[in-house]
Parts: sequence; C-alpha cells; structure tokens
Amino acid sequence: MPHIVIETSQDIQLKQPNVLLQAINESLWQTGEFENATAIKSHIRQASHSLVGITTGEDSFISVQFYLMSGRNDTTKADLISRIFDSIVHHVKHIERLDTAQKLQITINTTELSHQYVKQSI
Repeated sequence: MPHIVIETSQDIQLKQPNVLLQAINESLWQTGEFENATAIKSHIRQASHSLVGITTGEDSFISVQFYLMSGRNDTTKADLISRIFDSIVHHVKHIERLDTAQKLQITINTTELSHQYVKQSI
C-alpha cells in the first residue's frame, strides 16, 4: 500500500506516462511513510467515454483515487496528496489534449483501507 489509480478523460494523451508514474512513486517513497518502495503501486487508465459538465468538450480531467492504509494523521495525508498533485502538475506539459481550449480539472480523492487488507506476493 498505497495504490494510486489515475484516470484521464478520453481526450488526454500522456506523452510519457511512465515518467509521471515514476515521479509520483518516488515522491511518495521519499516521505519515509512506506516500508519499501515496492509497496507503492500506481497505474493510469483512460476513460473510453467521459463527460465533464453537460455538453461535450467543456473540460478535460485527471482524477486520482489514492488508497492507503488507515492510521495517518491529516497533516501526513495532506502532504502525500500534495506530492501526487505536484507531480501531476509538473507533468501537465507532457499532456496533449484534442482541444487545447479546454480547461484541465485535476482531482484527488483519498480512501483509507482497513488493516484487514490482504496482500501476498507469490
């Protein structure tokens, strides 16, 4: 743990997705909050169909689901979220959108998991 799931609207094309994922993982690893680097998992999905607002083409989005084990205080969670956000903003220059007039919305939602979470490496 943690898991970072990044979803983008269908009109966004990341030029260097692995660079973004590595930046996020390294930034989180540098906090010392996680036992080992391989505990940090991230991936990117692109929506086949999405709509922001009520008409097609209003905005693009990057939506992040950040899953982590419970027990961290609000200050620590805010720092982790900020690191993910900063990594994404830094890499926005590596994003191509079909319509460059659109605004880009970036959201991060945190979900704390129970300690009954199961993980096994086989």
